Amino acid sequence: NMKVPVEGVVTVSKALCWCFGVAPKRVTSADGRSKVDDYWEASKKALWGDSKLQDRLLSYDRDNIPNHVMALLKPLENDPHFDPEVIKKASVAAFGICKWIRAMIVYDAVIKVVAPRRANLNQAEQDLQGVMAELAQKKAELRAVHEHVSALMAQFERAKNRKDELQIEVEVCEKRLNRAEKLINGLGGE
Repeated sequence: NMKVPVEGVVTVSKALCWCFGVAPKRVTSADGRSKVDDYWEASKKALWGDSKLQDRLLSYDRDNIPNHVMALLKPLENDPHFDPEVIKKASVAAFGICKWIRAMIVYDAVIKVVAPRRANLNQAEQDLQGVMAELAQKKAELRAVHEHVSALMAQFERAKNRKDELQIEVEVCEKRLNRAEKLINGLGGE
């Protein structure tokens, strides 16, 4: 009944108003002496009557729920009037919203644990990218050094081969020179 809802539906309406920043309507209290916040009247117009309420719930920024809203919502977890099964008897729509609000409370607690870890992961991934870029640069430098060493080794091998060739030529020339000396000495004795 939208005129006189059960307390659980009023509690769901109040929580929904907190989530979407809907201000309560100030009404005279039952004793007639003071004013009290009436979230039911405010939520009927601003939320329950909104044809796009489901879209608003689906697009709700659950990663950035304000702390003051969470401070208001958190005590509802232990409120007997905020039990989804109790609310389901009065309103299926309020039952769904109650489950959504409870999910937001749990999600916020989880995201407060996960967010710093996610930030640490992002930082670690950035650090890894930097290290990997530096590693790639060092590998390129190492490859250049290896290529230079290979070129020097090839040059050394050519020089060594040339030295060996010259050594053989020297030995051949020495043998010829020795034979020529013997021939000259032999001819000089005649």
